[in-house]
Amino acid sequence: MDIMIDANQSMTYAEARRRAAVFEPLDLVWFEEPLPASGSWGGVRRAENARERERGDLSPSEFHRTGHFRRSSTSWSRKGSESPVQRYGMVIEVRAEKLEEYRRLHAQPWPGVLETLRAHHIANYSIFEHSGLLFSYFEYHGDDFAADMAAIAADPVTQEWWKLTDPCQRRLATAGDGEWWAQMEQVFLME
Repeated sequence: MDIMIDANQSMTYAEARRRAAVFEPLDLVWFEEPLPASGSWGGVRRAENARERERGDLSPSEFHRTGHFRRSSTSWSRKGSESPVQRYGMVIEVRAEKLEEYRRLHAQPWPGVLETLRAHHIANYSIFEHSGLLFSYFEYHGDDFAADMAAIAADPVTQEWWKLTDPCQRRLATAGDGEWWAQMEQVFLME
């Protein structure tokens, strides 16, 4: 018998561990969806995965047992509790004569830059443009923001990337001391 449960619900780390422990004796199997669950594409992919599972087409790496969660959660707990997400919004001016160059560069970001960002706990990074301003948003999942930012700044590939992107930008007069991108204050959040 197949049981499908939507696990994409908000729960604490402790609650997820509690639920995994309850189901572990049943030796349940689940599979990960390769797309985000939100939106119709996630649902379509889940349905395709169910059909692939029935035919035996899914690779073994896409199947997990609750014991895997227990082993993973034990290693997570050794690191301490999971760091809460920290959200950052930043703003800077884009030079009008450099806007198209900036867009072109970001249409094909360098893989090494993206790898460095991910390695230092940056996720969900977006940059928006409006009326000569660039607004960036990202989420930080680490526990030492200053150290991770320093490591990113010390990365040679990132430094080369910045040699191309920095001339496209102009620091705002309202930026804090030592800031290139001015940090913004979050005033609202809906999760």
